[in-house]
Amino acid sequence: MAKNLTLEEFLQEREHFSLGFLPTELPHPNSSNLAATSKDDLGGAIEILLDIDAQALSKMQNQLETLKDLHQSIAKTLGKNKKIFLVGCGATGRLSLVLEKLWRLYGDENKRELVRGIIAGGELALIHSLESFEDYPIYGEYQLREAGLTQDDLVIAITEGGETPFVLGAAEFATRITKQAVHLLFCNPKEILQNKVERSQVVLANSKIIGHELYVGAMALSGSTRMQASTVLQLAVGGVLFNWNQPFSAFEQQFRDFLKLSASEKEKAQLQELIGLESGAYKAKKSALYVSDSTLALTLLTDTTERAPTFSLPNFENIHDTLEAQSLSYVTLKDVKTSVEAWSALLSRAPFPLKEEKYWHNHLAQAGGQRLSGFDLSEQSRHRRRASPTLACNFELEFLDVGKSAWQTRYQGDLVWSTQEKDLHPLYQQTLLKMRLNLLSTLIMGRLDRFHSNIMTWVRPSNRKLIDRALRNIRYLLDQSRPELSAQWSDEKILEIIFNLKNKKTQNSPIVLDVLKVLLKDA
Repeated sequence: MAKNLTLEEFLQEREHFSLGFLPTELPHPNSSNLAATSKDDLGGAIEILLDIDAQALSKMQNQLETLKDLHQSIAKTLGKNKKIFLVGCGATGRLSLVLEKLWRLYGDENKRELVRGIIAGGELALIHSLESFEDYPIYGEYQLREAGLTQDDLVIAITEGGETPFVLGAAEFATRITKQAVHLLFCNPKEILQNKVERSQVVLANSKIIGHELYVGAMALSGSTRMQASTVLQLAVGGVLFNWNQPFSAFEQQFRDFLKLSASEKEKAQLQELIGLESGAYKAKKSALYVSDSTLALTLLTDTTERAPTFSLPNFENIHDTLEAQSLSYVTLKDVKTSVEAWSALLSRAPFPLKEEKYWHNHLAQAGGQRLSGFDLSEQSRHRRRASPTLACNFELEFLDVGKSAWQTRYQGDLVWSTQEKDLHPLYQQTLLKMRLNLLSTLIMGRLDRFHSNIMTWVRPSNRKLIDRALRNIRYLLDQSRPELSAQWSDEKILEIIFNLKNKKTQNSPIVLDVLKVLLKDA
């Protein structure tokens, strides 16, 4: 939650952040029993998520035409050796950095410096979510200014919901700087955004902004756009980027081929075993360590980071902190010796933390270079966690890219998960890994009671949109369990309880469940 945000301030702005009508915020009809199924029929739960992923990709296939303008803009920009900025917030910020890294590794050799990913809050947000940053359009402008946007550059703004103030602010600012059209990608119907979200309406009405609707419906876990929405956005931007000097039909064919992929029975069994192993470790009060080579590390880090705000888990510990948080999982880069080297290996370049005092004087301690360096992903973190009595890692998975579009995962030296798809481009390899990790982490959390039905009961209300989501989830569960009480509680009263509990509880408390207890007790 934004540090100084009060209930009164939120109520004044609430109408701008009440987003329960957006499809990306609604419960998916096919996953209503996901929490119970993850415990009672794990194989069935895996099938549910695989099917919802397949549905989303199928819907995307019918909308590829909307990306032709984006393909042309990318081709024009790279053809003239100008820069492309990918701007996102939270999950879309992380996918922007994943795409930049993939471009640095596999893009045209003489153009690898031309693509730059930007995430709200700076690259520290890869590890420690800074949700409050997304509420401020001016921060999008500041980060593009700091990145050095010029009149010849291309800005691709990416927002799952189509309403994120940071991303919209970046897009609007870019229209005042660059001579090129700005591209805005989102996963809700344009008509809804134009009719019901004022800030989206203003940006979509800007003649210098081209909107790309990639509507794929509700998320498997209500509101968790880190799943299907960010998957299709990663494929959309990455697919046209890596085919910039090919006909658009080349991307369409690649996507059709990717759509045909399916999990084998062997892989489903492996996923089931992994979910059982890791959830069992957490139930036994153990922690997990993902040991990865540098190629796969950023995709692994994305999934582990996004668990924290989704399920109110402790963030990764920072070595500059006096007290270490009890992070359930952590990522270490294999055979990397120092934190500085780890960040460079993770990004395939040196990091760009927030640094300009004139923009960030109130945030440098939270998101500047010194803070970033304290998140140590080197082998030192592996040794530190093994030696710590409170952070000891009793469950280690090793992820290795073994070439030919394959990865291997080992537990205690034994191969427990592998996949190999012939001639799969690294973009699709890493996106497939992302999808499988999203599945793994979601069902692990289901087995730990970190969501109910397909509703985020442990969502962390750390910004205005997430406060609204917590309110809606409380209302939904109250309607399900005690509908006769629901009418007795106004939204304002429930919000008052949310804010009161927020000031008393730790950030890792289940705010939705805690508020429900208060409401039912008072009743």
